[in-house]
Amino acid sequence: MENGSITRWILSLKAGHPDAADALWDRYFERLAAIARRRLVHRVQAVDGEDVAVSVFDTIFRGVSAGRFPKLSDRTDLWKLLVAITHQKVCNQLRHERAQKRGGGNVKKISEINDLANPLSLIELDNREPTPLEIATLEDAFSHLLAVLPNDQMRRITLLKLEGFSNSEIAEMEQVTTRTVLRKLQVIEAAWLSKVE
Repeated sequence: MENGSITRWILSLKAGHPDAADALWDRYFERLAAIARRRLVHRVQAVDGEDVAVSVFDTIFRGVSAGRFPKLSDRTDLWKLLVAITHQKVCNQLRHERAQKRGGGNVKKISEINDLANPLSLIELDNREPTPLEIATLEDAFSHLLAVLPNDQMRRITLLKLEGFSNSEIAEMEQVTTRTVLRKLQVIEAAWLSKVE
């Protein structure tokens, strides 16, 4: 399984093979934990990035075995789903901590506690797993944000950045300079901000 593609691992996971779950865990766990850590830094005391990543994989693995992710078929689908669920779980933790500090509280929209460019602001949060409709909404919003980018290279850079690669690693993969990657990331950010203003 170690040399198999992500697509084959996903198909094996859907077929109930535990080695596929292990392979996906090995491939993505540290990246998801790093994303969660960056979002949680200095904010949530009770959990860390690894806790969030464990919870994300639990959601994915249970969801796949229950047939909740029928559109999940390749690396891009999987990464979008992993990142979306990671962001939702981080926001759940932020909301939970804020509610505790205020003595209980209201359900908040992600846009109240997250940056405006985040497509996840379409969903109100509570302490439950995301529904298939919410996940589909997130996938559509993310696909729309990718579609507004002017070319395939910018879409690749976006996905690589979301996967946790550094600017210099992306530059090497795309065979451009690090400065070019920085400039393109600024263009990507501007393009996304223009869609939410």
